[in-house]
Amino acid sequence: MNRTTNLPLSARGFSLVDVMVGLLVVSLAALLLVQVSRSNAATRAQSLARASAVRLGTELAEWTRRGGHHHLDMPLAQALDATGTSEFADDCHDPESSCDARQAARDYLARWRARLLESIGDARLLVCAASTADAASADWSCAADGVTQVLKIGRAWRGGGMQPAAIIDLGAAP
Repeated sequence: MNRTTNLPLSARGFSLVDVMVGLLVVSLAALLLVQVSRSNAATRAQSLARASAVRLGTELAEWTRRGGHHHLDMPLAQALDATGTSEFADDCHDPESSCDARQAARDYLARWRARLLESIGDARLLVCAASTADAASADWSCAADGVTQVLKIGRAWRGGGMQPAAIIDLGAAP
């Protein structure tokens, strides 16, 4: 005797189409969560880079306002470019060193640049003269006839079109 039982509709379970639609919905939700997480990580990295740029830029601005750059034998922009060379910096933190003001200023800039590159690995910086109206210009251009010196710090993107993360007034141009 073969007996077939007809189960009520509520006890039969899900059809294959129901399972596939449910799987599609869950997959799309997981994909959206991954994209949001990736976007949050990129935003966090940009925020950290901007905070580091502002902190280090403000520190350099205070150093120049106190006249630390006057001890260099070259303009600040040129000195910052030269900080990458090994013969530029003297180790003035060694207790037995006898650094003069020029060597101490160079040591400070080399250490400042090292901290910048440590916190923003692909940092781009520019010190240039700017007119008062152009000082807050959110691009990498500089006015040749400026009366104030500005520091522009940001990330070095391949496209070059990114705006500086921070633009800090360093005071009167030397």
